[in-house]
Amino acid sequence: MMIKLRNLFKTEKKKKRKRSQPVRMETEVISAKLLSNYDELIGVIKPFATAVMKKEDFVLLKKTETLDIERKPILSWRMAFTPTQIKVSYSIPPRISRKERELRVWRRIIKILYLTTSKKIYDLDMNILPKFLHITDESLEVFTTPYSKLRLQYEENKIKISELRNENGKNRRIMQEQSKELHRIESENTALRDRIGQLEGMSDRALMGLILRHLKNNGGTISPVEFARQQGTSIAKVEECLNMLIHKGNVELIE
Repeated sequence: MMIKLRNLFKTEKKKKRKRSQPVRMETEVISAKLLSNYDELIGVIKPFATAVMKKEDFVLLKKTETLDIERKPILSWRMAFTPTQIKVSYSIPPRISRKERELRVWRRIIKILYLTTSKKIYDLDMNILPKFLHITDESLEVFTTPYSKLRLQYEENKIKISELRNENGKNRRIMQEQSKELHRIESENTALRDRIGQLEGMSDRALMGLILRHLKNNGGTISPVEFARQQGTSIAKVEECLNMLIHKGNVELIE
């Protein structure tokens, strides 16, 4: 038998694929004067680069830190050196702190700029100095704020630990007192059990033996009240022993 099915997939709307947020690029231009030549510059900056390209009128330093699954740069920065300026560009991917990213990139850039000036390759315009100070101030905020939070949490945890230790000490003392009370009650209960045994007289086994003898001698009849009085025990114990004898099959109740 053939069954026809309607293709429900045709009625489904195709879901639009979410586009990933683009990587933002930040750029800073530093006024500078080339004092030496590009070959000497390349010798200084090459250890910091993934690639260095020399053109006729500029030198390009590229640094790739991480790639995405399509082999496209996520974290990267570059520096273009010309006779009159140095152009710095760096990526700030989504969900990454701009302040933290700036700090990590400019740490390397400042080191490169320092080497180029100390080796007399470039003469930098000191107007860039406020930019460096601004980054330093923001970096202080980035790293001291988490530290302050961690320090506060550490102090709060120390207080909690101290409170828990004090509470544990109190609980330990309470448990010791309860253990003493339990031992006292158990000792008292043992004494009471012994006293009850003395008051009740003979053991259950001995009493059941006397009951069987009484039944044999009296045609199978017994008065629990009279038997208990004769044996100096309680009526309840006599009845309990009779039930035990019936349960064990030693005697049978006749209607």
